[in-house]
Amino acid sequence: MSSSGLQFFYGSYDHLPGEVYPAKIEVIPKFSPDNVRWATQYTFRIKGNFVDVEPELDAAGVNTKIGGMLKAYADDYKDCGFKLADGTLTNHYMKSNDTYNLSGNRVVYRSWDHDTPTEFANTRSFSIGISSLWRNSYDNILSWTESTEKTGTGGPIREVRSTWNGTPYMYTIANRSKVTHVQQGEIVSLDDWATPPAPYWPNEELVHLRVIQQNSPKFWGDPSYSKPTHFVLRYKYIFQRIGPSPVKPNLWYK
Repeated sequence: MSSSGLQFFYGSYDHLPGEVYPAKIEVIPKFSPDNVRWATQYTFRIKGNFVDVEPELDAAGVNTKIGGMLKAYADDYKDCGFKLADGTLTNHYMKSNDTYNLSGNRVVYRSWDHDTPTEFANTRSFSIGISSLWRNSYDNILSWTESTEKTGTGGPIREVRSTWNGTPYMYTIANRSKVTHVQQGEIVSLDDWATPPAPYWPNEELVHLRVIQQNSPKFWGDPSYSKPTHFVLRYKYIFQRIGPSPVKPNLWYK
C-alpha cells in the first residue's frame, strides 16, 4: 500500500489519500483487419483497503465504508484518476465524455479481496477495474478489399447438341463473344462512408446493375450514441466488354 498521499477518485467519490494504489495501468492497442491501429483500450486496475482511519474502524465501520463504495461504483460513465496531495490531476486520469473516448469509462470488474488477516474486523481489501476505449488512429480508412472476376475469353460460343439416334455433336454459334467483368469490394472507414473507387470501364458498365451498400456503423458504449466508427461500404460494378482485357484489383484504396 502506498503512503505517498496519492488519491484516487471515481466521479464525486474520493478515496482517502493512500487508500488506493495503481496496481496496473493497461494500454492495449486495437488493430483493424489490415493491422492498422485505430484505437487504444485503457484499463485502470487499482487495489486498496480501508486503512489509516481515525478512530480505527470496527466491523460496523467497515460495513459502512463498503456500502459507500458499492454506491459509488454502481454506475458507469464517470471521470476517474489519481490526484497528487495538492489536488493536481496526474496523467493517470480518464475523462468519460472526452471527444476521443468512444465507450465512456465503465467499471469492468470489482472484487473484495482477502489480503490481510483482519478482513472486516478493521479493514476490507478490494480491487477495481475501470476501462475505456479511445480513438487513436493513423488513417480514416481502416480496411479495404477488392476482387475482380472475369467470365469468358471473347472466343467462340460453342454448344453441344444431342441427336435422337446418334452421338451428340458440337457446333459453333458465333466466332466471337462478350466478356463479363465484375469489380467489387468493401471499404471500412472511421468517420463516414467512403466514396467507392471509380469503375474500370465506365463506358461499358451495366449501370442498372450497379450495387452500393452502406451498413450501419458500430458504437462502443458511449451512452449518447454520438461517436460511431467502422462505416462499411460495399460496391459492385458489372461490365460487358469485347475482348478479354486482363484485370488486377487495386492494391489499396485511392
